Parts: sequence; structure tokens; C-alpha cells
Amino acid sequence: MSLDERYRAPQSNDSNAALDNSDAPALWNPNAAASWSLLFSPVFGATLHMLNARAMGDEDHARQSKWALIILLVIFLLIPLATLFFNPKNNTFGLILLLGWYFAIGRKQVEAVKQQYGSDYPRKSWLKPLALAVLGVAVYPAYAVVVAFLIASIFPEAIIVE
Repeated sequence: MSLDERYRAPQSNDSNAALDNSDAPALWNPNAAASWSLLFSPVFGATLHMLNARAMGDEDHARQSKWALIILLVIFLLIPLATLFFNPKNNTFGLILLLGWYFAIGRKQVEAVKQQYGSDYPRKSWLKPLALAVLGVAVYPAYAVVVAFLIASIFPEAIIVE
């Protein structure tokens, strides 16, 4: 019994339409990583993008993400110190860092994954990175308090109190 050709699924002749992703590494969705960075900071997204780039064998993007991660970590470690002396009224600086990271580096990986694998690649579990991010969010205020106490004990006249 032959199948009527009218009921067969349409086939594409476009060679780019069907990507062979049998050798695709397991990755975290780069769009989701960038979105989670709204909640957990660009350090979260830069870390996952760096690990994705390494898994993809993209050494150039892995190096860029590593440097972005180092710079972002230094900035986030200095923020409690800066807030003691400058008393910011809002967190626009964090949003600027996030947008700067995404448009300078993060978006490149979104495009690279899309071009190389489309949306058909093995996905890594979000449990471990999200658990570590929640832990980081819990530990960061403790770090800020320790920094505040150390600075206040060393430079008590420099602290702005309103």
C-alpha cells in the first residue's frame, strides 16, 4: 500500500533548513541566560555564556566572556565600597552594566548558537546554575555588610549618613 503524496509532509530543498546537530554540545539557552541576568546580574549570564563558548569550542568568545566576567566581578565587588561614599539613589548602574554586557558580548553568543545549531541542541539543566545564583544573591548582602563595617572602622569620617 503506497502513501498518497498529497498527505506527505512538505520537504525542503534548502540545505540550511536542516542542520545536522548530532554533534552539538549540551548548552544553556543563551537567551534564557541573558534573561536570568536581569534577576541575578550580568555575572550570571557572562559565566554561562563563557561555559557555553567553551563547550562549543569558540575560544575567542570564551576569552571575551572570561574577561567580561572578571571585569563584572571586580565591579560587583567594588559596588558596596562605592555606595558607602557616593550614596546612589537607584540601581541604574546595574542596568547599564547588564545592557552593556549583553550588547557588547552576550548577543554574539545568541547569534552563534542560532547559526550553528538553530534551536535543536541538547539543553543543560538549570538546577545547578540557578541554585548557585540564589546562593550568590544570599551571600552578596553579607559581603556588603562586612565591607561596610571594615570601611567604617578604618575611615569613619568618610561615610555619608543622611
